[in-house]
Amino acid sequence: MDRVIVGRARQVDDPGRAWVGRVRVGYHRGTPTQQEGEGLVRPGILVAIEGIDGAGKSTQLRALQRALLGLGLQVVVTKEPTDGVYGRRIRATAATGRLPPDKELALFLADREEHVRELLIPSLEAGAVVLVDRYYPSTVAYQGSRGLDPRELLQRNEAFAPRPDLTVLLDLPAEVGLSRVRRRDVEENLFERLEDLQRCRIIFNDLELPGLLRLDATQEPEALTQQIVAALLGGPLQARTQVDLRPLAATAAPGDTAWRAEAAQALAGARR
Repeated sequence: MDRVIVGRARQVDDPGRAWVGRVRVGYHRGTPTQQEGEGLVRPGILVAIEGIDGAGKSTQLRALQRALLGLGLQVVVTKEPTDGVYGRRIRATAATGRLPPDKELALFLADREEHVRELLIPSLEAGAVVLVDRYYPSTVAYQGSRGLDPRELLQRNEAFAPRPDLTVLLDLPAEVGLSRVRRRDVEENLFERLEDLQRCRIIFNDLELPGLLRLDATQEPEALTQQIVAALLGGPLQARTQVDLRPLAATAAPGDTAWRAEAAQALAGARR
């Protein structure tokens, strides 16, 4: 059975179980040892789930995890901030008081550098599909909402962090997101203020990233999952395996999982 890794950075077990052959794919320019044109091997797929608080990121990440495991893929599930030293310090400030923007940014960058080094790159090199609940677009939006330059934030992150193959932006009005959060959480979170979320949403929607899928997060969760799966099947997964599974997924009703067995067989045939 494939291992699913959740939480703090750990390397994927059994790299020999990678679900696709070694494919030459260049990383985004600027990443140390991962410059464009070097032909660095990256058989895995990186998927970032983004959006303001209350957008349903965790719900979609879990649903996507189940769908990909049903296809027989190796899946790694993680999040940012991580459960590491820097990530715990970031979460503590949500209750005790946020740091000045530059100091808060320094913590996010340190946490992400460790995350990239210890989990993301090893997992991608092992051929896993890596699902991240928040990634550097969140830093651009949330720290940008505090007055830092979003363009500079993007450049600083892309200097070391691999760009996602698919970035899913779950978009909804800040009022709706905050209402969902307040029904879910009892304790106040200082990252969750209406004016802040409104500014974050504007920055999120101004982002122009390759592989960006923007979805209306007020849709039913099952419908959102179906759209995300279709985008992954017809984009990064098809590029790696040369198998187009979109026709199978398109015929399935939201929530229907029967098509996955046939899709898993098609992928298994492509691996042989």
